Amino acid sequence: MMEARINTDKIKISKPVAIEGQLWFHVDVPNGWDDVKKIMTKVIEVNNIDFTYTGWNSDKNIAYFTHNTNSVGLIKN
Repeated sequence: MMEARINTDKIKISKPVAIEGQLWFHVDVPNGWDDVKKIMTKVIEVNNIDFTYTGWNSDKNIAYFTHNTNSVGLIKN
């Protein structure tokens, strides 16, 4: 008999698309806000790129994540 393990750290996403310098993807959230609450504070890594939650469409039950490729961050001492 073979053994398998369920990886709870994985999530199914749409294919990332580029729109005006930003990469976007969406996640289906069939249980609406109950699902969104579980993932909205998470950073999702796709191909070594970090994506953060930006909002959701309650009519379509879809949560949106983005990575802004045009942003510059400065660290002040």
